[in-house]
Amino acid sequence: MVEAMLVDLCCAPRPRRRRCRSWCGANALELAHEAVVMRPGLPVILSSGYTGEALGAAADAPWPLLRKPYTADALAAVIETVMGKTPECV
Repeated sequence: MVEAMLVDLCCAPRPRRRRCRSWCGANALELAHEAVVMRPGLPVILSSGYTGEALGAAADAPWPLLRKPYTADALAAVIETVMGKTPECV
C-alpha cells in the first residue's frame, strides 16, 4: 500500500500509449492531483532543483516542496511532516 508520494517536478510528459495508465502525458502536478483524487488524503511531497519562476504552478501547489539537493535528514523531516509521524527508515 502506498502511504505517501514523492513527485519530482521534472517528471516529463510522455506520449500516450495504448496500454498506458491515465496519467501518461501529464506533468508532475497533474500526476499528484490525480493520485489524490484516487486516494483522498494521500500525503504528497514535491521535489525540484528548479527555483523562482521556473517552478511555475508548483509554487502554488498545496504540498510541501523539497528542494534539491536534499539530505536524508531533510527528506525524513518532510516525510514526518506530511505523515504526522517519524519515518521508520530513510
